[in-house]
Amino acid sequence: MNSEEINALESSGFLNLTGQTALIDSKPVTWWAEEFGLPLHVRSAEIIKGNIQAFKNVLQKYYPHSNIHFAAKAFPYPEMLKLIASEGIGIDAASYHEMRCALEAGVPPHAIGLNGNAKEDFMIQEAIGKDILIIADNIEELNYVNHLAQGMHKNANALLRVSGFNVGNVTADEVLTSNSWTKFGEHIDRVKKSMEQITGFSHINLQGFHAHVGSQITTLEPFQLVLGELINLGHLLNAHGQTCQIINIGGGYPISYFTQSEWNDFLIRIKKGDFLWHDKLNKIEIDHHNQIKRWIGEQFYTAFPKEKMLAALLQSQVMINGKSCNVLQALHDLGQPLLIIEPGRSIMGDSGLTLARVSHTKTVNLDHHLTILEMGITNLGEAFFGPSARKWTILTDHQQKDAQPFATFLAGNLCYSGDVFSPYKCLLQRKPKRDDIVMAHMTGAYDQYFFASNANAFARPPQLLSYGPNHIITVKKRDTYEEITGVI
Repeated sequence: MNSEEINALESSGFLNLTGQTALIDSKPVTWWAEEFGLPLHVRSAEIIKGNIQAFKNVLQKYYPHSNIHFAAKAFPYPEMLKLIASEGIGIDAASYHEMRCALEAGVPPHAIGLNGNAKEDFMIQEAIGKDILIIADNIEELNYVNHLAQGMHKNANALLRVSGFNVGNVTADEVLTSNSWTKFGEHIDRVKKSMEQITGFSHINLQGFHAHVGSQITTLEPFQLVLGELINLGHLLNAHGQTCQIINIGGGYPISYFTQSEWNDFLIRIKKGDFLWHDKLNKIEIDHHNQIKRWIGEQFYTAFPKEKMLAALLQSQVMINGKSCNVLQALHDLGQPLLIIEPGRSIMGDSGLTLARVSHTKTVNLDHHLTILEMGITNLGEAFFGPSARKWTILTDHQQKDAQPFATFLAGNLCYSGDVFSPYKCLLQRKPKRDDIVMAHMTGAYDQYFFASNANAFARPPQLLSYGPNHIITVKKRDTYEEITGVI
């Protein structure tokens, strides 16, 4: 695996740690802190565009009859969706404001998929009126879309979202969206039994099916299972007198937060016990030889990062009516439907970094190092999804190193005991000191905004999008006292 696959921030030149001063997009880290304050989130537009192009290249090579819909929930801000529109790809919108933001950014209505499991009437009606593709969460919603379309004297273009797949333990439960115990989608067994009802709605143009395995799916098998089942449903749809025009296999294409050797070392350190915050072994199964048998939850290394997972899928086999079949042949046999993918994290994740200032380092439980940052986990909320792991680096005097890496937990500044960025000790190049600036790697998607709040009346940090050192856009500014408190 080459360096570009491991750390796009450094391989792209966006982050430069080769000199005495750490540079972000050719500017010293101190410049960013002085210009925008800390904490701070920064993304590289060039990395984002490179990730989009990589997905385009794979689809063009293996299955050109396809579309990319960026999962807006990964970073749903106007400046980001303008970039998406300029790259000529579509949007997966999961709320009215995401849909509106996409339209105002210039994304054509036909390139928007309206997703989500709780769509308001006005949102459905606008989608019907603009011929936006509606991804119905279940049969009941499909029936209601039909009712609204009938009242508007229009036909609604729709897919039906499917779940209930036996994909196993492939990611954290919080971001697994395709199994039986999920709030999303219609169970595949009910879909099969209800095909006559599904195809009988008078004002629905049912174009096919949608499924989303979940987030950060690091192995190929779940994608193969789900795609094969969607193709089988497509044949069933055709058998009921309609034509399967679209197969949407969602997102979940993973990124690697570590190299394979780093991930293996990480798992070894976990087994030692003192690497974990308060004995968090509930995410790991240890066998009778004291070896790690199974990791339970989201994984942070994959052999198929980003578009390479898609390429592997399109070159693999799926089960069609009980027989193994090449994916491209299976799609051909179905009539070559439009294939839609919905990458989010894999487009945004490795484009961003987060900067925060060190308050101090102390000990916890007598002999464990704990470094306190002037930032709460509400501004890097991956810990709310479950145990998280990522690399952190001290950028102040970044070339100074201790004889051994400094193993420390990282915690935030909120009045909340759960304000710990990771239950695993991270390895810094030296012991941090007050006012050091530290960086969290690969924070471009979800983590820095999904649970952002004004807990303890702290301001939410700015979100920046950099097209180069002389073209930096403030996507979202830092909150003011008046905005936080409601004072006018």
